[in-house]
Amino acid sequence: MGKVSASITLNRSIEEVFDFLNDQRNHANLNRHNFREFKILTPNSTGAGARSQFLLKTGAFEERVQLRVTTSKPYHLLVEEGHLKGGTFHLSWRLTPVSPSQTHLVLVTEYQPSGPAAFFEGVIQKAFVRIYTRVLTDLAQKLAAPA
Repeated sequence: MGKVSASITLNRSIEEVFDFLNDQRNHANLNRHNFREFKILTPNSTGAGARSQFLLKTGAFEERVQLRVTTSKPYHLLVEEGHLKGGTFHLSWRLTPVSPSQTHLVLVTEYQPSGPAAFFEGVIQKAFVRIYTRVLTDLAQKLAAPA
């Protein structure tokens, strides 16, 4: 099983960061470079059970991804399960307060590649790191914008 992580400290309270991440509609604005055609698949876009879908594009690789929120623990943890042709992954958003107005966020992906994807595990890890660096950069910019 592979594991990739990235982290950032955000100048927003833990409640603000969690509420933003917990609403899947906000994910449509994170990393538009790699995530396209984002849509919500359930009537409710927040909390456990919320599902979304997008087209993942990185280099010549392009695949439809479906995500389902499996755990939503305000204000500390959000876990999503994702499915690709090349395997399943779990994406954890782990939040820790730094101060009343700052939050440390660690984004961790654990994945189990299958079939031909298992052969390219190193390439997959590098792609996840690039993608999540963009996600965290976009998240910081969105949360820094005036409400």
